[in-house]
Amino acid sequence: MCACSQLFETEAIHFKEALEARLKQFSLEVASEKTRLFEFGIFAQSKAKARGERPATFYFLGFMRYNSRSRDGKQYRMKRKAVGKRLIAKVVAYKEWLKANRDSVYSTRALFMIVFINFIQKNLSY
Repeated sequence: MCACSQLFETEAIHFKEALEARLKQFSLEVASEKTRLFEFGIFAQSKAKARGERPATFYFLGFMRYNSRSRDGKQYRMKRKAVGKRLIAKVVAYKEWLKANRDSVYSTRALFMIVFINFIQKNLSY
């Protein structure tokens, strides 16, 4: 997947073709089932709203990326949110691990702190 921010569709198409040509030089290719062109950026929200659609979002490295504005509503921002399914799956896995290691050498409080710190470091520090 290539996440590039081109302002115009023609630039995005040209970039995609140039990327495919460059990768072909090294006997690599872009996975067509994982690659798509869509509107994303400063004008994507207003264009989608004019068409009566929702702005595009995409998932990359465990986060959902979406268009947004700053708190005062004046500046464009690309925001990200952790993918809920992965986050819940990881919490369930930690819960199972805690149950399995409940009677181990670690005290309950120390065990909780170890799990919590590992969870924060691995999942939220991209």
